[in-house]
Amino acid sequence: MIPRKNNLHLSLGCLTAFLFVFAACTKDELTLPTRVSFEFVINEHQSSEETQGNKSTNQSQWFQPGSFKVDQGLLVVEAIEFDGRRQQGKEVFFRSDFSEPLLANLGGPSESKQVNFDIPQGEYNRIDMYFFLGTDDLMPLVLEGTFTRPGSHGEFPIKFEYRFREEIQVRARARHGQQNIVLQKDTPANAEVIMDAEFLFRFINFGLLMNAETTTIGGQETILINENINSNIFNILANRIPNSMAVVFD
Repeated sequence: MIPRKNNLHLSLGCLTAFLFVFAACTKDELTLPTRVSFEFVINEHQSSEETQGNKSTNQSQWFQPGSFKVDQGLLVVEAIEFDGRRQQGKEVFFRSDFSEPLLANLGGPSESKQVNFDIPQGEYNRIDMYFFLGTDDLMPLVLEGTFTRPGSHGEFPIKFEYRFREEIQVRARARHGQQNIVLQKDTPANAEVIMDAEFLFRFINFGLLMNAETTTIGGQETILINENINSNIFNILANRIPNSMAVVFD
């Protein structure tokens, strides 16, 4: 009977050692990084008299309907924080303070700006990202577009300036509707950081723009929107800034 007891102790010892090694390997696996590229883009806003319900059935053929578009801009990012919770493994938190502010061109010829991070792999059931916008010398956000007045009154550039340094928190999501975001060590991942001009300008109607003050910039009459000029429009937009960004993982 004694040999059997020794064999039992030996078996339990081997099992314990195996479980310890397995747990250590699993822990090591969870520290392995995934290369994630974050690309800054714009979700442009477009509207017309028809989409805003102002079209008249009695308009003559020469009448030019109005249109409004915001499709370009510049986003200035001083720092980014990442706070992720995984199904397994410890919480992942880091902050990246850029030596030079990240200048993300939105729209236009260079439509996006990328920044890359190595993030521990795993299945994330929550990822919160914090974007610290603007510096003492650079305004956080400029968005630009055009407004065509109804009739034959011409086209005006639009320029929205947001001068206040801002911290925006965004809850990331998966693009294809999955509940969790999965990062794998050998599979580089992509995520879009979206400035949502469609959301931001949703409540700016033609009446507001028709009555807006114009400013001469570079010899051209421009609808400039900031805290001092067209402040009624600015206040609508400024209140929506905290919810104007999204992060979407592919």
